[in-house]
Amino acid sequence: MPLPKPPSSVQPITFPVFGLSWFATPNGEESIVAYGGGGGSAKTGFSNKIIVQFLKNDEDIIISTDVDVCVCLVVYQEFPSEDIFILAAIGKTIRRYFLSNSEEGPSFSKAGEVNVGEGCNTLAVHAMGQVFAVGCDDGPVHVYQMAPKDAPEASWTRLFSCLGHEKTVCGISFALRSDHIVSSAKDGTARVWKQGGECLSFMKCDITDPAENNNKTPKTKNRRPPQILVRGCAFGDLEGKLVFTIASGRKGKAFLSKWSLNDATNEFELVVRTAIHTFPISSMNLSADGSLLALGAVNGTILLVDVTEWKVVKKFNELHELPVTCVAARPYMTMPLAGDEEGIPLHARSASADSKMGLLTMSKKRKRRTTAAQEIKKQQPGMSLPMLLW
Repeated sequence: MPLPKPPSSVQPITFPVFGLSWFATPNGEESIVAYGGGGGSAKTGFSNKIIVQFLKNDEDIIISTDVDVCVCLVVYQEFPSEDIFILAAIGKTIRRYFLSNSEEGPSFSKAGEVNVGEGCNTLAVHAMGQVFAVGCDDGPVHVYQMAPKDAPEASWTRLFSCLGHEKTVCGISFALRSDHIVSSAKDGTARVWKQGGECLSFMKCDITDPAENNNKTPKTKNRRPPQILVRGCAFGDLEGKLVFTIASGRKGKAFLSKWSLNDATNEFELVVRTAIHTFPISSMNLSADGSLLALGAVNGTILLVDVTEWKVVKKFNELHELPVTCVAARPYMTMPLAGDEEGIPLHARSASADSKMGLLTMSKKRKRRTTAAQEIKKQQPGMSLPMLLW
């Protein structure tokens, strides 16, 4: 496993990670990273937990998830209260934790839970922080209204369900300025849903390379078509009229696609499909400002994609020893965030079942600055510092 060049790094952690989230307030004063996972058994002991890092004051808290493993989580802010929460998919339940960072230090408290009734695989929270969508193992997407943090858990309400995917849902995203939800699954499709659960449009993803000649006759007749896995999706605009998807087979190239809504037909049409990596992509995350896409591959590689330029701007080859389970792009690309060290911003974080965390930047290592006094002393080694300051 080649190590990234400084100031990027790979740090060991104590357990396999399956869920990762990076949140920052719009002013950059609060920056929080949370990751969850674990493993073990009743015989060896469980180490299932969520770690929450408050980067502003460099303090962590640990949330035990008991016998169940957290597979996905989201750190978000609720409005108008401006409270900060974690929403975590743990087994068949969705749990919410209230986070506080007071003068006494960071703390958490449980703030609700709902039993979805089936295995939960992925999560998304609406920008207002009061509604979430959960994608399940058997294909449905369920949308819930959360209650205020002090309300009884029974007051959480399932608003509607989106039915249409035939296999496990891998990705979900809300549009900021419309009621649209996009989801993607291992059935080879991404779907856009309207409020109430109606499917507005579906996108059938393709994994043939547009740069190659695909008119060749297959070597084997009656060959089964490969299963297409759409491991991630996101809206690329505020109104929900632009969608990004990442698709691949179980092996071979991964393809990043851009889809645009045709207002006349109310269907999403393919704008561009690009072979983005030679191995399948296993995780995807779009920055909160919509400018940077972080992709993690099954061979441990991390790719950072500028969605405006539609190109890979940084690649970290085989950073992890196992497939990348989760990635998190820096929330805001142009704004300093709490936790930035020496003026060098991290642009993405990655994790895997190899119990390692990637801390990744597109910036180059800066040369160490010397003070004026050090520079003078270097030029005139025979003079002492007090003489220079008289």
